[in-house]
Amino acid sequence: MSQPLRRSPRWLIASVLLVFALALAGSAQAPAGTSVLPPGTLGPTDMQRATARKVGRILEEAHYSRASLDERMSEVVYHRFLEFLDGQRSYFVASDIEEFNAYGKQFGDMIRTGSIDPAYLIFARFQQRNRERLQHALALLKTEPDFTVNESFEFDRTHAPWPADAATMDELWRKRVKNDALSLMLAGKQWPDAAEVLRKRYERVLKRVDQVTSEDVFEGLMNSYARAFDPHSSYFSPRSSEEYRIQMSLNYEGIGASLQIVDDYVTIMNVLEGGPAAMAGTLTTNDRITGVGQGH
Repeated sequence: MSQPLRRSPRWLIASVLLVFALALAGSAQAPAGTSVLPPGTLGPTDMQRATARKVGRILEEAHYSRASLDERMSEVVYHRFLEFLDGQRSYFVASDIEEFNAYGKQFGDMIRTGSIDPAYLIFARFQQRNRERLQHALALLKTEPDFTVNESFEFDRTHAPWPADAATMDELWRKRVKNDALSLMLAGKQWPDAAEVLRKRYERVLKRVDQVTSEDVFEGLMNSYARAFDPHSSYFSPRSSEEYRIQMSLNYEGIGASLQIVDDYVTIMNVLEGGPAAMAGTLTTNDRITGVGQGH
């Protein structure tokens, strides 16, 4: 009896990269699409619509599982997309999910035809709920929580029910803000300082949700689709593909330091040995970059 074909992780990575490359190659001559999205919301580009069609066809035809974009697979993709947006079930309420469920069995046809607007409609609702929650959290910081009340906060809500309504969501976020504050106060901060740290944190998250691009939403959708076939398949956007190339080659260009946003400042987290920053000797860990001068 012949042995079943075994595919190594290296083969899987190569196949994912090939899918991405072929998708872009086939999207250059995409026909103009029409959108039913409300004005002012993010929507897919014609290239992304064509890429969805190409990736959908390639994975259906070439993936070793030979899975089909039927209704069952559509619902898997749909639920993975919800997990991508709100995996901790802290933004959408039950009525949102009930409304979205009408699209659940259509995700296969959406990808197959490139008519992926419903995914962007779902994301637009996520943006709305995200703003509502963070504005509510900021308002809660005006009053110190009552730490004498004996109550609990559920950290992992992966399998929790979706909050029933706005009042239930308000209570969830009241406990979340209280827990965030308590963690800081146990580390030695007083309430005014903890509230200020949380204010900056929530405002950063609020700012980031408005910085999401159409490509970010598309990558989340296509990753939800690819991982419905198997957990090792991924879709790489041009930006993610470049980041992956850098990681694999270990060829970092730039100042030679890892950076992170801390309290709204770009902060040096680590100086890479042998890089330009280390050789110059002017940057150290925890330095803040407050401006960039023009070179001469």
